[in-house]
Amino acid sequence: MGTKEFRRGPSGEALPGLRLSVEDASARLRELMQRENVVVAYLFGSCARRTMHPCSDVDIAVLLDGRGEEMYEAFRRLLVDVCNVLETERVDLLLLNSAPPTLKFEVITTGRVLYARSDVALNDFETNVTQRYHDTAHLRAVQNDYLKRRARAWYSEKRA
Repeated sequence: MGTKEFRRGPSGEALPGLRLSVEDASARLRELMQRENVVVAYLFGSCARRTMHPCSDVDIAVLLDGRGEEMYEAFRRLLVDVCNVLETERVDLLLLNSAPPTLKFEVITTGRVLYARSDVALNDFETNVTQRYHDTAHLRAVQNDYLKRRARAWYSEKRA
């Protein structure tokens, strides 16, 4: 696959880079989030670290109100609206409602808050994520240990 195929979005059109500054994009996104059923939104990845390059996408994580199909429909509409506001299809929108604890923790520790419905909502979400992350640390340690043992066993079988 060549570079040209890699740089095409869902519409089939070539993907332009982000034409807005991070500050302008953040301001436009905040306005959009206020109109939607967004509880909390973060900018994360290279855009939040300000290390974007011509092939970078914009990583946004959102926590939405609602459940089930209603929430997923709101998520789909939000993705289209974000692409329109940023004038690019190079957007990776993450639904925090269904993300694993490690990814949520990464977002809250390395990302920048774009929007929060209230300080209470932001604090509640971040507290819950931090507790869940630390509560599942022992499970990740067991899984990591198992993977290391399996890798060593596989490697020693191949060398034998």
